[in-house]
Amino acid sequence: MTSSIMPILQVQKKAFKSMVMVLKKEDMQLIRDSFDLSSPQGLQDKVFIDVMIDFCNRGRENLRAMTADHFEEHVRSDGLTFITLKDMLTKNKREDADEACQWGFMVELPGNSRCPVAAFRKYKEKLNPICSSFWQRPKLCVADDADTP
Repeated sequence: MTSSIMPILQVQKKAFKSMVMVLKKEDMQLIRDSFDLSSPQGLQDKVFIDVMIDFCNRGRENLRAMTADHFEEHVRSDGLTFITLKDMLTKNKREDADEACQWGFMVELPGNSRCPVAAFRKYKEKLNPICSSFWQRPKLCVADDADTP
């Protein structure tokens, strides 16, 4: 919509000034607790939400191009592990894609059954090594201790 039409539509109550909906902390906790981490689809859904939230990805941009090599694990001085995402070229960032991401990281939550780093590691070890894509179609069901992705 053009900027000249928006004020007219707002007066007629046919358009909103802001279309952003804020998700409450309690609602986000319900979403994160709803994933079944014993199923391949549930594990992938959990990792997807963690990646989207923690790395502030711009919509679904570059998701198809992501590989496991786009993520790096680091250890903080207090011994906790955190994961960063390498920068990728986007619509607004067109150079210096080899630098580390400056705006997001995923921190380990020791002792928490919903630790994002533990889920990330589990998902990464279950990936099919023949396929380089990070977002692979999960199998319908797999034994939790199965070696095959």
